[in-house]
Amino acid sequence: PVTIGDDTVTRAVTKVTWTAEGPGTPPDALQLLPLSVGPVPDTGALRFPTREYYSDGSVVDWTDPRPSDDDPAPILYVNDAPPVDERGGSATGASPISSAPDVVGRTLGIGGLVMAAVALVVSAISLRHRGGAR
Repeated sequence: PVTIGDDTVTRAVTKVTWTAEGPGTPPDALQLLPLSVGPVPDTGALRFPTREYYSDGSVVDWTDPRPSDDDPAPILYVNDAPPVDERGGSATGASPISSAPDVVGRTLGIGGLVMAAVALVVSAISLRHRGGAR
């Protein structure tokens, strides 16, 4: 049982099944499967061992307890922070957020500002010449 405020929860969903329609998901393609949940236990992390069935009869078990394993069980981090890998990113497979400057983005941005300034100067000169010819 889990007590949440004045309520005690004694029953919970223990199994969720998603079934593909049509041709399904191609091999090696990412498929996001949404799941909305209510209050969860006040704990560090919850693991969700998962079994994935394919139309060819093969099965993949996503049950490894550590995120760094080959077939990690999906984990919902409630109070714990996801572990950090040796590159400084999340060991859960998410891409690390880089704090390095984006050189290409900054170069394009500065180039755009320079071009806008040049256009402004050319416009001002053109208007000055047009006004002086009258």
